[in-house]
Amino acid sequence: MSPDLLKLFYDYTFIDIVISILLLSLSIFLTFQFKYRLNLSGNITFVIFLIHHLMFPLYIAFLYKYGSDSLTYFIGFEGFIFNDFSPGQVFLNKVLFFFKFIKFNFYNVNYFFSILSLSSLLLLLKVISDFKIEDKYTFHILISFLFLPSIHFWHMGYSKDTLTFFCISIIIYEVMKSKQNFIIIIFSLLLLYLVRIHICLFIIISFFSYYFLNIKSILIRVVGLVFVLFLTQFMLSNIFIFTDLESILVFLNIFQDLYTDDPATALVSQNNIVLQIFYYLFLPNIFALKDVSLFYLILALENTFILLLFLKILNLNFFSIKKIKYYSFLIVFSFLALTILSYVTSNIGIASRQKWIFLPSLIILLSGLKYKLNYK
Repeated sequence: MSPDLLKLFYDYTFIDIVISILLLSLSIFLTFQFKYRLNLSGNITFVIFLIHHLMFPLYIAFLYKYGSDSLTYFIGFEGFIFNDFSPGQVFLNKVLFFFKFIKFNFYNVNYFFSILSLSSLLLLLKVISDFKIEDKYTFHILISFLFLPSIHFWHMGYSKDTLTFFCISIIIYEVMKSKQNFIIIIFSLLLLYLVRIHICLFIIISFFSYYFLNIKSILIRVVGLVFVLFLTQFMLSNIFIFTDLESILVFLNIFQDLYTDDPATALVSQNNIVLQIFYYLFLPNIFALKDVSLFYLILALENTFILLLFLKILNLNFFSIKKIKYYSFLIVFSFLALTILSYVTSNIGIASRQKWIFLPSLIILLSGLKYKLNYK
């Protein structure tokens, strides 16, 4: 291991310890605030808090052994870039500059980000808790997806995934409320744009679909359509160097091929998008396990649980114009994220991390199509 890495993991000063204690205090304080302000179950809140904090040292150990993009960015940090305000890693570089300026070490930066993801999980717990599920057994099965290791582990540290998960959770929480706070939604969208433009684009299109179906004014619909088309063109020009559909599809196919060299980890299904989506969501599982390593065994158990959960809450008799209008945001967002990300992702390892960005929205959608909300 290089001297820079050794210093990163083992250089822990008294100030670092004080900051760590303050962050732990902040985490406990916020958890209690969420519990009482959102009227969450104390036992479930405590279990989520406990799992999250048990996963943090495992995440740090994972970084120590295998590395990560965030570790590379932290070591290779060269200071604030004044003349570049691009989204993505350039933005994260500016965030890292702030934390380095206030003397946060590697552990504390990651721990702060883990507090953001813990807050996200508690917001999702509130959304699930608002469904009117008479059977407590069914409710606890549904809520159990918040206990799965992956939803904690992959949103634990300094990364775009953590911030993306944080923004999406806030937006889902606000959308599902009886009264939305549009300032919070706009702030989350701006942050999401700076982190992952394509996910932000999915969200904007989903918002437009919701208001297009629920607003009666034809003028507002037309103005909204023009605005969304303009934003789509603008964002695509920031994602790709080209914006025509044919070139984008060629690029996505090339991107997919980059990760299909190893048959053991490939998710490609001969251009069958339905099978591709199924593989993306539910592979590996205990019925189709190609590897017996601990990592793949954990993934298989998780994906088997998710598959059974989907079968449990799937309601084939949900067709209702009223429900489709109400859940149109989640329907469109889940559809866009699921089809596009599953199409371009052809590696089990990437899918196992990436799908947790939008999987909670899909579970909430299926729950909403089957169960009523307490405040409706």
